[in-house]
Amino acid sequence: MKKLFTILILVVLLLFSISKITKAAPDNNPIFPSVSEVNQMISESINSLQVNVDNLISRVTATEQSITDLQNNTYDPGYEWLQTTSNLITSDTSFEAQLILQCPEGKTVLSGGVKTSWPMTLIIWNAPTTVGESGYPNAWVGRTRNSPADGNNYYLTVYALCGFPN
Repeated sequence: MKKLFTILILVVLLLFSISKITKAAPDNNPIFPSVSEVNQMISESINSLQVNVDNLISRVTATEQSITDLQNNTYDPGYEWLQTTSNLITSDTSFEAQLILQCPEGKTVLSGGVKTSWPMTLIIWNAPTTVGESGYPNAWVGRTRNSPADGNNYYLTVYALCGFPN
């Protein structure tokens, strides 16, 4: 009987405490915001998203305009990106190939590079020339040699970025 009485008292206390919690939760529970606070948070989030979307739209518009200008050749920063590719170079393993890409008159070579179509080809020179060197001022020089172990045919491509010196 004592056991039943103890269980009954515990159930009554539990029900009493649950009724107090449910009455107190809406008024003084800091975990759950009110409806007006939720609406304010949603509004602030939407405004923040709208600012981000507006920024992205303006950046995309500017990028599209730049691409259009480049395609129409209306944008000239004063630089030219040049590229030339050699004829097929044969697989003679002692053969060195050289290709020179000269900038247009009045422009200076600012940068450049060399690429071959066969990965085992040795790039032995990849550099700009100076005025008077090799008779090619303001140019980029690419020189290659076939690898003795793997002499395949290949193409040599030289790139040059030409512009106005400061």
